[in-house]
Amino acid sequence: METHHPTPDTAVNVARARTRFVVPFPYSVNRRGEPNNSSTVWTWTDATPADPIWRSAIDRNYFTLETEATRFTRSRTLVLRPPIGGGGPPPMNLEWFPPFANSIRRRLAMIVVGAYMVLFESLNSLQASALLQGFLVVDLEFPGTVTVVRPVQSPANTETPDRLTLADVLKVNELFKYYRLPYQGHSANGHSDMFRGCRFDWRKEALLDPEQPGYSRDAYLGRWDWMLQCPIDSVYGTWYYVVPQEWISQARHFEESSSRRGRLPRGWLTFPHDRAFVWTAVAADPAHLKDFRSTDADSSHWVHLVNADPPACSPCHASPYELEWIRPRTYRRWSHLGSQHGFAADSAAFWTPPDGSNQLFDSFFGVHFDLALTVLYSRVVLLHIGAGLGSSSYRSSLSDFLPCVELLMPLALSLQQQGHEMEALLRAAMDTDRMFENLARRVYMAVKLRR
Repeated sequence: METHHPTPDTAVNVARARTRFVVPFPYSVNRRGEPNNSSTVWTWTDATPADPIWRSAIDRNYFTLETEATRFTRSRTLVLRPPIGGGGPPPMNLEWFPPFANSIRRRLAMIVVGAYMVLFESLNSLQASALLQGFLVVDLEFPGTVTVVRPVQSPANTETPDRLTLADVLKVNELFKYYRLPYQGHSANGHSDMFRGCRFDWRKEALLDPEQPGYSRDAYLGRWDWMLQCPIDSVYGTWYYVVPQEWISQARHFEESSSRRGRLPRGWLTFPHDRAFVWTAVAADPAHLKDFRSTDADSSHWVHLVNADPPACSPCHASPYELEWIRPRTYRRWSHLGSQHGFAADSAAFWTPPDGSNQLFDSFFGVHFDLALTVLYSRVVLLHIGAGLGSSSYRSSLSDFLPCVELLMPLALSLQQQGHEMEALLRAAMDTDRMFENLARRVYMAVKLRR
């Protein structure tokens, strides 16, 4: 067999790329007075057929009746709208410095497709319940051309265009996904370079500045929690909000506290994670999906994309562990056509040829996304109930479990062949079946021991 040298992620050109970032939160819709100057307020309104998150009646036929009821009939999908005459989201120019590039940075003028909110069971009659979980979704399209910025003293032109590469996609996915500070010093590892000068809160003119106090708060939690403070469009003059203001304050205080966190209320940060779920797709040469050492081996490019890893800027092969890890997480039904899907616990990816149909992208960000969101909802609720069993609210957790049997463990989410097969991979990746079985045993023991 002919031997080929591995290529870095910087050498993989990408014709098109798009990523959705999904952050879970508990919600409790509450009514407040009209905000000051309501004509300048960003508001949540119901999705319409013009919005990418909208699903038609035909789309919904993809799912079983019980899944359609959970995802659509009893849930509400909202879109964040700018104020009248506001003109939409502000520019989002993200930059990063490839290593060994002599201070050359790459600037990506990202396109904000939209910001959405999905509120599961919001049209049900439930009050406080673990089933009341929402998801913030930010949808970004990558530019086809990247601006390469050289130091002013460089003999070459200061700014030149370049093609979008897989490394650009990986770098944005890796850093944008963190909505909580994962560890002290994280912002110094490229995060502050990427978000410097961005408007973290679209309602304000303030820009992120790593040199200013409060950068960590604004660049992580602040990029998301301002959306939770935007009202749902008024109904008969009444304004509703998805979380109490107290939850916003508690979450910020919790994140800023360095000790004794166990005694502090977490606000809306009940999901025990620091990163958004990453749903990403690229159109690129399918030859890069294979390792080249073997027609049966997946490439490091594919592993990095599925797992939302940082880019490899020097040539590398996938390690034996990575090869074993990626194999059961890849859906290869269309691999012979150069397209395949991958599913991990916190991310998912789709790779298709650059000359592929846009319909493939639409399906991935359409019904396939709803399939994954429903499984992710199950995971979030199971963890929420499990945490409640170990606290003083165990009685409400027990009462939540019975509806979970019906809502979270349906016989099937979809009877379409691809949907049914993807569901199995998603459940395995997110470990929801094992989590459900463990929770059922805990509920059984909790009831038995308290009799």
